[in-house]
Amino acid sequence: MEDGGGGGKNGESGRSKRELHVTAIDIADWTSIIDTLRTGLTSSPPPTFISPSNYSVTFHHHDILSTPSPPPALLPPNTSLITLLFTTNELYTQSRGDTTRFLLSLSALTRVGCLLLVLESAGSYSTIEINGKVFPMAMLLDHTLSENWEIVLKDESRWHRLPEGLKYPIDLENMRYFLRVYRRV
Repeated sequence: MEDGGGGGKNGESGRSKRELHVTAIDIADWTSIIDTLRTGLTSSPPPTFISPSNYSVTFHHHDILSTPSPPPALLPPNTSLITLLFTTNELYTQSRGDTTRFLLSLSALTRVGCLLLVLESAGSYSTIEINGKVFPMAMLLDHTLSENWEIVLKDESRWHRLPEGLKYPIDLENMRYFLRVYRRV
């Protein structure tokens, strides 16, 4: 979140006014899901997580690997956080070269201090074969980003375990993932 206006205070709560703008980019059309999330985050009955006037979303139905670097319009200059959530494996599977170019282009499009959060399945799902040798994707990411990004947080293997008794319309499974948080330097 970034400060939304002049450092002023919200008179009712005494807290700083906060604004959240989300720019979402995906090759699939997530418009209906994004609209549902917006409604869920900003509507009553409580809890309302954020005021509708302080929350906005821009969705770009775009293949991020289709251009040599993402057009600047897709990534606002004041971006504070970029997330790659369970997509890096798919991007590398589609094109290792284009994915590497995309990751390197983020340095030119972001300001110093911007954070990059990467979550990806751990284990055999997150390995890359290069010249007959298999490397963990996390290691490839660390190497690719090492020139302009510093690692702030890393974990090679975390478990997300579902609470016992959780009921959901489809089967859900426990999962293991790796985590990286990079900061643009």
